[in-house]
Amino acid sequence: MTPIRQNLDSLSYALSAFNTIAYSNPFSKFNRNILGDAHFRRMAAFGNVAADVSLFGSMMQMQQLNNQLSAISAQLPAAAMTTSAFTMPAMPAMNFNFNFPTFTMPSFNFGSLLTNRPSMNFSASSTKAQRALQVASSQIGVREATGNNDGAQINEYRNGKADGSAWCASFVSYCYGRGQGTDNSKTFGYDASSQSIRRKAQNAGYYQKARTNYTPKAGDVAVWSNGDGTGHVGIVTKTNADGSFETIEGNCSNQVARVTRRMSDAKLDGFVQMNEWLEA
Repeated sequence: MTPIRQNLDSLSYALSAFNTIAYSNPFSKFNRNILGDAHFRRMAAFGNVAADVSLFGSMMQMQQLNNQLSAISAQLPAAAMTTSAFTMPAMPAMNFNFNFPTFTMPSFNFGSLLTNRPSMNFSASSTKAQRALQVASSQIGVREATGNNDGAQINEYRNGKADGSAWCASFVSYCYGRGQGTDNSKTFGYDASSQSIRRKAQNAGYYQKARTNYTPKAGDVAVWSNGDGTGHVGIVTKTNADGSFETIEGNCSNQVARVTRRMSDAKLDGFVQMNEWLEA
């Protein structure tokens, strides 16, 4: 695909995504004003998602973008759609009607528009936990350089250490600390051991064992144990209706990846309650 066609498609997809959010968002103040508050009461299953994306604004902007794309396409030489040398024309800036004090990117997964998964994510109740989710999301796709726990960004997670050690706990530490400009000293700080993070949370009283009635929340740290002092950790992003939960994990098949996990996993030990710990 040529750059011009790719840019046009990306812009169209972005507005389609905003339009989808607006249609699926029962909390928009603008939508409530039009259709009545009774139709748009908060439902706990949705959480605090994209609270103020305007349906009307989204529809108008989608039409505006379509008009702009049509106008640009009409002015392009025929060769522009088939050559990589053509430069994308500048497009007027558009207001996406975001209420920035309440809208947070981690509360909606744009990638889910391409799948059959639910498109709503839960939000962390702690601002610091929410920022950790945002940092983690921004790192998805980071890979090891040679598959040996190496690479410039992998070393960044380990506070600059290029020692080739496993880095799942370092990644979680980075997301809650250095990655958002803090040392996270109130909770587990920087810790390169998944089981050390678990022990610190247990000692502080902010740990819930798996296979209990506890339902993990966005921002929790999921902990797996191999029974030999080693294990794995990841940051919970959402829970699903079927009882599974989704995470963002470092050192997962040599990269940072989004993963769906099961509560029935025998190695799943429990969850660090980061929202509560951070706000204690």
